[in-house]
Amino acid sequence: MRGYFYEKALDWINKKRRENHSPTKEAYGLFQNNCMTFVIDLAEHLGLDTYWRPPIVVPTLYAEQFQLQYTDLDYDFKNDILEVSE
Repeated sequence: MRGYFYEKALDWINKKRRENHSPTKEAYGLFQNNCMTFVIDLAEHLGLDTYWRPPIVVPTLYAEQFQLQYTDLDYDFKNDILEVSE
């Protein structure tokens, strides 16, 4: 992510980090409030299209959908590398 998206994402992530110390923070869950819902919530905050949000959390499906939707994202599962093309 570059430019505007990076700054907007960083602000949102820092806000979420500050929530870690809140006694009312939502607990981690298998179906909500987990690493993949974090990613999709961030995408929604950035205004990216997440109409395809699946009802079941499957990380590889999320990554594949992002790659289909945003062709400048290329995730290499074998080497755990995310490349963003210009």
